[in-house]
Amino acid sequence: MKRSLALITLSLILLIGGAFQAQAAITLVQATSSNCGNANATTCTLSFGSSTTAGDFFVLIANIGAQSATVSATSTQNDTFLNALQFNQTTAGNSQVILYALNVVGGSTSITFSKTSTAVKNRITIAEFSGVATTNAVDTVASGTGASSPSNSGNITTATSTELLIGGYTNANGGSTSTFTSNNSFITLGSSTCPTTICEAAQYRITTSTITVSSSFTYSAGTNWSQGIVGFLPAGSTSTPSPKDTLFFAAN
Repeated sequence: MKRSLALITLSLILLIGGAFQAQAAITLVQATSSNCGNANATTCTLSFGSSTTAGDFFVLIANIGAQSATVSATSTQNDTFLNALQFNQTTAGNSQVILYALNVVGGSTSITFSKTSTAVKNRITIAEFSGVATTNAVDTVASGTGASSPSNSGNITTATSTELLIGGYTNANGGSTSTFTSNNSFITLGSSTCPTTICEAAQYRITTSTITVSSSFTYSAGTNWSQGIVGFLPAGSTSTPSPKDTLFFAAN
């Protein structure tokens, strides 16, 4: 009898421990952004201000002054980057990309973004998060384009209560005076101003319940925007997402 009770108690402890693992907290560790000198170059490198942690998650949001470019990213530790979302703003002639790396090596880290196009007007944001799934992390994506404020990616519905939502915004005509305000309980990553003639802004939200939501910015100047959103699953998640590791949309 005592042995049975001990086994039941141990089983409950393991079950509770597994539940806590499934609800692992997602946390922003650090982020930075750069306009890459607005140079006519095929690569752009950004460095994190502090050493990164093994097992964490990297995300890179990029705006490219050209359409349908072949893109990639690599880190100092040769972490593998996957393409979560890439789509064109056909009216403005630019495109937006969201890349990510799972279960990173960690350490003093720089990330180099590469593209086939030599078009000017390139800007990227990189961020490190903890608590994101180390495999099959992409839950769902959406993208939208338009010409008036606010921007809107279109809705996604999360598969789990805790997810990391990443939003990206580009605008080819923002000018150096444009500023951005995140909507729908998102928080702006990196800069909230437009330092060049082409604008890129990034944002994130960590959910606490299953929701249907879009990413969105209210901006002060510019036209012909593109807005994307990607939902990433938490560490320990038992959800099985659709295979969405590489997606490309040609938005109008």
